[in-house]
Amino acid sequence: MSRRIAILGSTGSIGCQTLDVVAADPDSFQVVALAAGQNVERLMEQIERFRPERVSVGDELGVRQLRDRFGPDLEIGFGEAGLMDVAR
Repeated sequence: MSRRIAILGSTGSIGCQTLDVVAADPDSFQVVALAAGQNVERLMEQIERFRPERVSVGDELGVRQLRDRFGPDLEIGFGEAGLMDVAR
């Protein structure tokens, strides 16, 4: 049974290292949510690789970029409210 995890700050150094651990043991972990600030490009790569159910970015521009790429199926939030949603 895999553990469902959310990673806050997924595009930073600690977040990327955490995702490396997850990738090394995919049967033990399922990434269900990711939160990032402004590094939307790196977040897009992480979404493609880990397929979370929801994500959060720093601002509405990031939301538009993610929506253009991933469509309506991915739950996307932004700012403090989006971060809190991912943390729940």
